[in-house]
This record gives sequence, C-alpha cells and structure tokens, in this order.
Amino acid sequence: MLVGVADFIFVYAVATGELLNKIKGHKDTVYCLAYSKDGQRFASGGADNAVVIWSAEGQGLLKYTHNDKIQALCFNPVLQTLASCSAIDYGLWMSDGQSVNKTKTPAKCVSCDWSPDGQLLAIGLFNGSILIKDKAGGELFTINKCQSPVWALAFCP
Repeated sequence: MLVGVADFIFVYAVATGELLNKIKGHKDTVYCLAYSKDGQRFASGGADNAVVIWSAEGQGLLKYTHNDKIQALCFNPVLQTLASCSAIDYGLWMSDGQSVNKTKTPAKCVSCDWSPDGQLLAIGLFNGSILIKDKAGGELFTINKCQSPVWALAFCP
C-alpha cells in the first residue's frame, strides 16, 4: 500500500502494517498516487508540479513536470500508459518512452480514470465537465451535465 504524507511516500505491507520503504521524491506535498495494474511501477504527483514514475522497489525511473500542481493520476490497465492531470492540462506518458504528450484543458482537472479495456480516458473537471478521450488522448466527447466539480469518477469493471 502507498501513502502520501507531506513530501514523502510510505510503502506498507498491508498484511502486517510493516513500513517497507520511505521515499522522498517531491519538493512539496504529494497529492496523488497510482499503481500500474501489473504492480511493476507506481507514480506520484504533487504540489511541486512533478510526476515521478517509480519501480515497484521504490527506485525513481522517470520524472517530468507540468506547469501546475498534479491533481490526479491513473495507469491504463492494458497499455500501462499513465495519465497525469494538473490544474491546466493532462499528460499521457507511454511506458515505452521518455516523452509525455500534454494537452490543455478548459478547466482544472480534479479526477481521472481509464476504462477497464484501456480504450477510454475520463477526466473530471472542476467546472463540472467530464472529458472523454481515446487511448491516445484524442477528444471523443464532453459530458456537460454536472453543476459542481467532478471530484471523483470511476468506470464499472
């Protein structure tokens, strides 16, 4: 289990509650964490505008930045692509490369999730909209029926 506290990430064994690792990888508060479905890596995002991709053992593999605080992260369950959402844009990191494609959003991103088949990415916005993207980040459509921020969203497995 991963826990973000201040600018640290704690890794615990759930069965025993034993602290396995304490990692400092951010210069400011850790806001979000996400594990890849295969358990081989995890990601952290924070108030320092940084996203860090870690090995399962807690070794930093890659770090990239957005131009604002990281609000949400989620790994694609099929392709292992990481979606990172900031207050002004979202990024897609492909597991086979060092590049991150970033796209501006019309409002602050506050949540995200991939569909179980890895084909759709939903991004919840502070303005109440939900962006639906394809697996490469292409825009499919927007849902504008919410009147309040979309703090959380999830696809049905």
